[in-house]
Amino acid sequence: MKSRYLKEINCERNFYCDKEREKQFKKEIKEYGFPSSETWNLDVSFIEFLYITFKMYDEYNRIDTHFNHFYFDGEEWDMQKGIDYIINETEKCLISYRDNFPDTKIPEKIYDVLKQLMPLMWW
Repeated sequence: MKSRYLKEINCERNFYCDKEREKQFKKEIKEYGFPSSETWNLDVSFIEFLYITFKMYDEYNRIDTHFNHFYFDGEEWDMQKGIDYIINETEKCLISYRDNFPDTKIPEKIYDVLKQLMPLMWW
């Protein structure tokens, strides 16, 4: 997955090791919209997706992200706190994947915050 946001944290994966693989992946992208390499480590692909989409959402949305609130672990969070949490934690995961693969585990709290936050993520 190519992304400005992944490049900024030096976590962009390069699966194009040779011309034949590059040709295969480009054909898959044309046919399916993404290369098969995205399925090799779905945990990493999912964290990449969360990171880049939440970064873009945070950069481009035009709403008051402090308006909507939810409760998490007995504490009131506003939408922005949830967005910041997802961005920060997924960035930590990606850097850890880069440096310590495959010993990185996704913290369950990411999924728990995501469940509360997702219904608020529109603009």
